[in-house]
Amino acid sequence: MAQQRRCPPEIVAQILEATLRAQRKTQIMYHVRIDFRTLERYLAYLMEKGLLEQDGLGYRATKNGRLFVEKYREASRLLEN
Repeated sequence: MAQQRRCPPEIVAQILEATLRAQRKTQIMYHVRIDFRTLERYLAYLMEKGLLEQDGLGYRATKNGRLFVEKYREASRLLEN
């Protein structure tokens, strides 16, 4: 069976979910199942938008990043019903 393509907001949500606790790039890459170059682009974008920050341990979702995850989950639940 073919794997369904994910939309950018879904990938963003998965990256932010993975970084609710600090994670290194490799951990995020495997959790979200994307290649390194794609991950680099998303990390730069999310940091630019203030949804992700880099700390000593790796990357961590900011308060706005955690809010995005919460709202994305709510929207996903509404669409499933």
